[in-house]
Amino acid sequence: MGALKMMGRSRMVGLTDLLGLLDRWDEWKKLKAAPDRIDALERELADLRERLGPPDRWPPDVCKACGARALRMRRTFPQPDMRKIMQFWRCEACQVEERRLA
Repeated sequence: MGALKMMGRSRMVGLTDLLGLLDRWDEWKKLKAAPDRIDALERELADLRERLGPPDRWPPDVCKACGARALRMRRTFPQPDMRKIMQFWRCEACQVEERRLA
């Protein structure tokens, strides 16, 4: 790191000086707290996934894209063989569309 000119004399900036300045900055404080927050979010996500189970066992109104219980069936069409029905679902939270054969 180069020298700073302060009142006609040069002064080396040390690492502790820089860290002291960064500790005064709110964004730096948030950045330092991020690893703990990420670990907590990963634990919470794992807990939620464990409680919900695999995606094929989720309730029919849970969006697989965003996880919200906001899927709504928009329309249905019988298939030509009349044994199955094509269902069209849309998530009201993230607007993702999904087709299901029932």
